[in-house]
Amino acid sequence: MLAQRMVQLASNERPADQQMSPAEQDPIINATTCDGVTREIYDCAMAATATAQMAECDQRTFSSSTSNSSVAPGGITPPAPR
Repeated sequence: MLAQRMVQLASNERPADQQMSPAEQDPIINATTCDGVTREIYDCAMAATATAQMAECDQRTFSSSTSNSSVAPGGITPPAPR
């Protein structure tokens, strides 16, 4: 779901004549992994309305609910180049 959301947002931000069709999006979505993404990052990224907002989700430091220390978030692996 997250990879699909990321690719759709990126496509929608392009000019109308440069947007990717679902057939062009599918291989990118299938090649994208989101290993190590915390629930906080996932929720933040799914609520994002632009790729810049989505990127900010991965840069935040979330506080742990079980301690006073900060938890560094995991990363989102970008799609392979075409």
